[in-house]
Amino acid sequence: MEIFINDLILKHKNKPCVVVGAGHTMFDFDYKNFKGITIIAGGSTILRVRKKIIPNYLVSANNHFPIAEVKEHRKIINKYPHMTWLIGETTCYDSIWDKKVEIYKKNILPNYFFFDDKHFKKRKCCPQKKCCKFLDINPERKMIYEIIGDTFENKLTFNKTGISVSDLAIGFAVLFGCNPIFVQGVDLPLSGYTSVNYKKYFGTRDAVAENFDKRNTKDLRVKFFFYNLKNLNFSAYFFSLKEKILRTLFKRSMFYYGFNNSIKILKWLLKIAKKNKIRIYNLSPNSNLTYKKIFPYLSKNELKKKFPSFF
Repeated sequence: MEIFINDLILKHKNKPCVVVGAGHTMFDFDYKNFKGITIIAGGSTILRVRKKIIPNYLVSANNHFPIAEVKEHRKIINKYPHMTWLIGETTCYDSIWDKKVEIYKKNILPNYFFFDDKHFKKRKCCPQKKCCKFLDINPERKMIYEIIGDTFENKLTFNKTGISVSDLAIGFAVLFGCNPIFVQGVDLPLSGYTSVNYKKYFGTRDAVAENFDKRNTKDLRVKFFFYNLKNLNFSAYFFSLKEKILRTLFKRSMFYYGFNNSIKILKWLLKIAKKNKIRIYNLSPNSNLTYKKIFPYLSKNELKKKFPSFF
C-alpha cells in the first residue's frame, strides 16, 4: 500500500535506530536484540542481509535495483512484507524504466513511499529526462531534503545530491525523529580501488548477492544500450569510461567523485540533529564519517556500555 509524507514525519520520535550500509562491518551490530528501528541503505545492502537483519525500512534511489517492474527484484522485496520501501522514484524512473502503478498495487507486499530525490526547487533536469514528468504529476511535492528542511526549519542551501544512498537513509532517520541514530557499515572509502581488488574492496562479501548483481548488470547493459541507441545519446558511456579510467589510474573509489556533496549534506543533517538534541554515531572504525569528523565513533563495547537499555 502506498503511504505518504505525513505518515513518516516524526513517526519514530525519540526511538533509536540503526542505518545499515554494505561495508565490511555491516553485521557488527546486535540486530537481534536491538530495541529500535533498522533502516537499510541501498539495494546492494538488502541483497546481503539474509535472515541476519529484519529491516523496518529500505531506502533505494537508483535505476538498477530494486525495480518493481522486474519480477526477480519483486521476489527479493516481497521477502520483507512488514518492511516499508522508500523509493527515490525520480532516479528510478529517469530513463529506461516506466513506472507501472498497478504493479505496485498488486504485486508489492511491503508498504511503499515515493519521493523526489533530485529536483531541488522543482527545477527540471537539463536536458529534461523522464523523471521530470513527476513534477507535473505531483506539483505539490517537494524534493526530500527540502521536506526535511521545512520540517525542522533549517533549509538546505546546497542544491546538489550526494554520492551515496546512505545520505538519504540518514536523512530519513532524522525526519522520523529517531534518537539516537547509529550508522553501521557505511564506510565511503575514497581510495584503494583497483579493478583487480574491486570485489574485496567493495564491502561485505556474499556470493549469492554478487552472482545476482552480475546477472542484473548484464541485463541492464543491454537495456541501457538500446535505450541510448534509440535516443542517440552516448554521453553517459563516455562519462562512465572517463571515470573508470581515472579511478583505476589514481586508485580512487566509486565514492571519490561527489563525496564533498555528501559531506555538505551530512553536515547539514548533523546541524539539524544537534539543534533538536538528536545524537548520531558512526559504528564503523574505518569509515570516512569518522575520519572527516562528521559523526563521532563508538566501538561495539562503548555502544553497549553507553546504551545498555537498547539491547
